[in-house]
Formats: sequence, structure tokens, C-alpha cells
Amino acid sequence: MTDQNFKIYPYRWVVLAVFMLINVMVQVLWICYAPIASSAAASYGVKREDVDMLANIFLLVYLPVAFPAAWAIDYFGFKKAVGFGATLMAIFGLLRAFFPYNYTVALIGSIGIAVGQPFLLNAFTKLAAQWFPQKQRPRSRGSFSLPCLWALVWAKRSGRAF
Repeated sequence: MTDQNFKIYPYRWVVLAVFMLINVMVQVLWICYAPIASSAAASYGVKREDVDMLANIFLLVYLPVAFPAAWAIDYFGFKKAVGFGATLMAIFGLLRAFFPYNYTVALIGSIGIAVGQPFLLNAFTKLAAQWFPQKQRPRSRGSFSLPCLWALVWAKRSGRAF
């Protein structure tokens, strides 16, 4: 696709900003138990390793879901695939929020969020390719990546569970 027949939308930066916020939230939901693992284990009445599993499940689920997510992003398109991932994140994130003292619900919520994560993380190259001209693609990918890393640092340091 050349820049000559490439339609540039003026609101592409807004789309990138919303996409970044969604991915920041999935990163926070992933790592939020790390700084409070001991306290969460005591609150849930489980071992610390069980609370660590709430974060590790994201890595385990990512591997088998990444390929179907990549296919869905290409087949159904960016909007539908990202919408699906964001919907999973919202539903299962709220499930964890509404039942904060139930470990089983936290585990189910983490699995649901983890299933949605590849639909979000794997879509940023599609966003750059479809919405940004060639010269702006590196900036858009960098603009996406840096806030996700900041979210990990913030969630790790804040000691808050979401």
C-alpha cells in the first residue's frame, strides 16, 4: 500500500490514544497482583503461589490464543477483533472487581482477561498499517509501546489491585 492511495484520517491519533488506554488497562489488570501478592493470598485464604498464578495465567493463555487472535485480526479486521478483546477485558475485569474476596472468581476473571489480551496486544501493527502513513508508523508503534511499559511500572509500584 503506497502513501499515494492511502487515506489519512485526521482522528487517527485519537484512535491510537484510545487503543493505548485499552492496552494500558490490560497491562495493569495483568500485573496488579504482583506488589500485593502476600496480602492478597492472606485475603483469599490461599498460598502466595496461587496468587502468582493470577499473573502467570496471562503468559500461559497467550501462547495458544495468539495465533487464533492474529487470524481474527486479519480475517475480521482491527475494529471487531480489538472490540472482542476489549469486551472480554471489561467483562472479566468487572467480574474481578465485583467479587474482590473470592479467589476462584479472580482466577476466572484473570483467564477471561488473558484470553482477550492477544486480541489487543497483537493488533498494534494492524493499527499502524491501516491508519498511519509509512513515515508515521514507527512513531505510532512507539507511542503504543511506551505507555504499556509505564502501566507495568505503575501497577508494580502502586501496590493496588484492580
